[in-house]
Amino acid sequence: MKKIFTSLFLMATALVATAQNFTVTAFGGSKTLKDGDVIECGYEEGLFGNAWDPAIIVTCNKNLTLTVTADAEKPAEGAVQFCGLTGQCQRLNGTPETRSNVYNTGDKVPMQLDIVNGNVVEPVNATLKITDGQETVNITVTFVGEPQEELAISSVSAKGVQISATGRTLRFVADNATDITLYTISGQSAVSRRISGTGSLNLSHLPAGVYIYRAGNKTGKIILR
Repeated sequence: MKKIFTSLFLMATALVATAQNFTVTAFGGSKTLKDGDVIECGYEEGLFGNAWDPAIIVTCNKNLTLTVTADAEKPAEGAVQFCGLTGQCQRLNGTPETRSNVYNTGDKVPMQLDIVNGNVVEPVNATLKITDGQETVNITVTFVGEPQEELAISSVSAKGVQISATGRTLRFVADNATDITLYTISGQSAVSRRISGTGSLNLSHLPAGVYIYRAGNKTGKIILR
């Protein structure tokens, strides 16, 4: 009997030791990433030209402090930018950018490592190092000059989504039914709706500040004043 209890204790200890403090997904949650993964990201056509966005989200499984270092091996014509953790974008012209912030269990933190309005003639590589001091996930994103729908199935459901904001009104045009969520810069969900066709959302009830929206696999930033 003592051996059985010892075995159960060791199994429980092993499960606790392997539990993830955070998980990382890309392309609207269709891909779960682990340390050392390399993913390809193609472009999508949007309101402001082509955009490359792997839609990387970090989900916190416990209260923790995340530290993220973003780097680009070489600058692209449109520049690799990193908007993770704080909502303020930083161009990565080969110089690492490191940021830290405190999060709660269940927070979903958008990384927004992307290229906007650029022309990727050859692959451009960028890396993310995400750590809480105990666990570390290193990801390499290869931006390529191909349509994203060929690289990620999840982009099909979000095809034809257009988002714009004026004042406290968010306007949308969606060819298909699509979920849209607004996040605060700390990663908290502020508004979540299912949209289709042409319409608008009244955001007058939200505090002023910077918000990041996700509609399918499209992301962007709006400022409410």
